[in-house]
Amino acid sequence: MQKRFALNFGCGKDIKKEDGEFIWDNVDMQYSNKLTAIFDFDKLPYDNLEDNKYDFILMSHVLGHLIYPDRVLYELWKKCRHKAIIRIVVGHYGNKGSYQDLRHKTYFCEETFLHFAQTKEYIQKHSKFKIKRLYSNPTIIGKFFPKRLRKILSLFIGGLISTIVCEYEVNKMQEQKDYLWE
Repeated sequence: MQKRFALNFGCGKDIKKEDGEFIWDNVDMQYSNKLTAIFDFDKLPYDNLEDNKYDFILMSHVLGHLIYPDRVLYELWKKCRHKAIIRIVVGHYGNKGSYQDLRHKTYFCEETFLHFAQTKEYIQKHSKFKIKRLYSNPTIIGKFFPKRLRKILSLFIGGLISTIVCEYEVNKMQEQKDYLWE
């Protein structure tokens, strides 16, 4: 059986260990002697991570701190195997917690991830990402409202949704024939 590798991207103090399903690499921007690599996530490319290695990438509360989240996702796509899952957890833009940290540069709603998956760069013939799961987690107050009503109200009232979870499946089927000039 082939070894399955996972990347805990922006792990902070949440160091993952081999768990029977995955062999984990833990990377962050801040030093810890338990990390696989330490580097600035805003400086691309990620030469210290191997291409086509990972079956799963976890990004929990990282994407909002990056200058160009789309470029980072495309860079992580290179590090993934075909059909790998990239699991992203971010704060919802309507949640006060998203604005507490001065280091947050980007804010998200569910449509952010839908739009990104459906957008093709002008040289691509296909999408590199397919949404496997996309959902939001309500706050304590948000739980008092049915899901549909909560989604509509969240457009006008903050604090109903705490986080968004998106799982992208990586598509590399057309990887070698991705450009119009080929």
